[in-house]
Amino acid sequence: MGEILMFYKKFVATTALTAAIVSVSTAPAFAEEMINTGTENLVYDANKNLTSEEIYDRFEQLNSTYELYEPFSMEDTEFVQNYANNKVEQTSQTGDIQPYGMGIFKSSYTEKFDKTGGFGKIKFSGSITSNINLLSHSYGGRIIVDFNSGHDTSKAELSVTNSAYGVVGGNGLGVVYDGSIDSTKTKDFSKAFSLNDMKDYAAVGVVYTYTNAKIRITTTSGSTYSVRAFE
Repeated sequence: MGEILMFYKKFVATTALTAAIVSVSTAPAFAEEMINTGTENLVYDANKNLTSEEIYDRFEQLNSTYELYEPFSMEDTEFVQNYANNKVEQTSQTGDIQPYGMGIFKSSYTEKFDKTGGFGKIKFSGSITSNINLLSHSYGGRIIVDFNSGHDTSKAELSVTNSAYGVVGGNGLGVVYDGSIDSTKTKDFSKAFSLNDMKDYAAVGVVYTYTNAKIRITTTSGSTYSVRAFE
């Protein structure tokens, strides 16, 4: 009886995984219909001429407005397709960009940054990374925060955020993962605050991710300010 139950569980798990992979790998119709990369080709005014800060805020809005696996509107789909900083894409023979194709589920993105904040009181630098594969993905960063002379920091909160967008509802695009790596420092600010970490997550059909990093400083007077890696 135990062997039969074990076989049944393995069969169900394998069947579910196979169905998920097939449903994602056979979705080119969605890509051909909706993909619209290149800001010069944008249809919706809300997606045109956005600053880096507006892009960051828009991703934050999407992640808080939609539930996991809830399909985006066409306007929001166009936004993600154009402004995500890691994309699984394939160029077809016709020159069209298609994010879905058999065996094309792999992409890696790394970008460096170097910022200052608090009127030069801190230096925020390093790099962030996002990796997309078929089922298992990862993100993280190698980041250093230096506290310069005259800083008035009482707490520093460092985070690397990652949102993953993939096929939902058969032919739509939506949030399939939203997470972060977080670290806090509350003393010994004569030494740099560093983060060197990667986080794995599982999600089916990831084709776009948006990854960023942020340092939030609380001063000795209780005021706060934040610096983002990309804004």
